[in-house]
Amino acid sequence: MKNGDEPKIKLEYYSERFAKKLFKRFPQWKQYAGHWVAGKPDDLTYYFDVLIPSVNPNVSEPLRILTKPQEVIIGWVGNYENFANELLLPNPDYIDQAIEFLAKVVDDQITFCYREQDSKVTGSGFYFNQTEKVRPDMLSTEHGSVIMRSWLGGQDREIHP
Repeated sequence: MKNGDEPKIKLEYYSERFAKKLFKRFPQWKQYAGHWVAGKPDDLTYYFDVLIPSVNPNVSEPLRILTKPQEVIIGWVGNYENFANELLLPNPDYIDQAIEFLAKVVDDQITFCYREQDSKVTGSGFYFNQTEKVRPDMLSTEHGSVIMRSWLGGQDREIHP
């Protein structure tokens, strides 16, 4: 390295494809991008990792997007959604599906839910606000409080026993 320059990191192929599509759709998130590394010291592979600060004042946890070999994982408020292209279940559109999922998250169309009892999370899930009815068991307080959070906060709700 000269003059303290950082070495250029080359993401693995699928991570790079995803990063390009993500930043085309959400250029403002580029500042939150990073990478993680796997492999042996002489044969490292770099994967994509993004931590976007929450805009919902009720949630301190950042939205996390990371890639693994032919997989995109999106996590927030204790929930994770995986989009993958697997050998047994080929899904060549998984990158576009992950981007569309993120678009629905930031448009408040997806609500993340979790159950909490005695200040401990006892379960989690999410639902699509405009396309899916909430299952009655999701709103049951039998196993503690139900807390719902959306990216912008417009769908936030709490149901306590």
